[in-house]
Amino acid sequence: MGKMTYADRAGYKIRDQAATHFLTFTVVGRIDIFSRKRYRDIMLESLDFCRKNKGLQLNANVIMSNHIHFIWTSTDKNLSGLIRDFKSHTSKRLTASIQEEPESRRDWLLHLFRFHANQTNANEIFRVWTGDNHPEEIHSAPFFTTKLNCIHQNPVRNGLVANPASYLYSSASNYEGRKGLIDIDILHWQPRSFQLRGCIMSPPETCDNTKQPCIPHFPFPISHSPLPIPPYSLNLPHATPQIPISLKR
Repeated sequence: MGKMTYADRAGYKIRDQAATHFLTFTVVGRIDIFSRKRYRDIMLESLDFCRKNKGLQLNANVIMSNHIHFIWTSTDKNLSGLIRDFKSHTSKRLTASIQEEPESRRDWLLHLFRFHANQTNANEIFRVWTGDNHPEEIHSAPFFTTKLNCIHQNPVRNGLVANPASYLYSSASNYEGRKGLIDIDILHWQPRSFQLRGCIMSPPETCDNTKQPCIPHFPFPISHSPLPIPPYSLNLPHATPQIPISLKR
C-alpha cells in the first residue's frame, strides 16, 4: 500500500483533472519569500507563461508573503501535472534568483530550503513549496463566489490595503473591469454538467443542441464582502446567446 499523503489524510484530493479548483500553494516553513517584489514578479511571469503555453486557465489569484491562492482550470485535463510542473519551475527560478541576485537573506533562505529538501525522499537540493495544494473543486456558483471573495479579501484581512482592487498582486482589479499586472481568465460560472459546445441547455435531460435554445454565459455577480454571499435567484428566460440574463437577489 502506497504512503498516504497529507492531502489524502485531510480529504483534499483532485478527483477530476478537468474541473476548476481552488488551490493554495504554501512556502515551506511559512517563509516570507514574497516580501520581495522580484520574487512576486517571477510568479506572475510563470503564471503568464503557463496561460499561454501549458493549458492553464488562471481564474483568480493572490500572492501573499508566504502563500498563494489560486482558482485554476487545466484545459488539458491534467491539473495535477500542471501543478507539479509549475511548482518545479518556480522553485528553480526562485532559488536561482536568490543565489544570483543581491539578497541580504541569501544564506538564511538557502539553508532553510536545503533543510526542508533533506526532510523528503525527493531528489532535491532545495525545497520551496510544501507538498500540499489544498485542492477544493468549485462545484457551484455560490462556492465560487465565496472562494473568490476569500482570495481577494486576503490582503485586506492582513492589513495591506483597504480595498481589494488596490492590491496589485491579485486578480481583484481584473474582476472590477480594470487591467491587472497580468491577464486572467474571468470565470463566467456555469455548472459543468449543463455545458454543451460552449452554451448551456435547459433542461439538461433534453440537451441535444437542437430541441432547446441556448442560455448564454453570464458573469456571476461578484462582491468583495468578506462574508459568503447567499445564492442568487436566477430568472433565465428563453433567449439567444446574445441576450443578457436577468439576475435577481
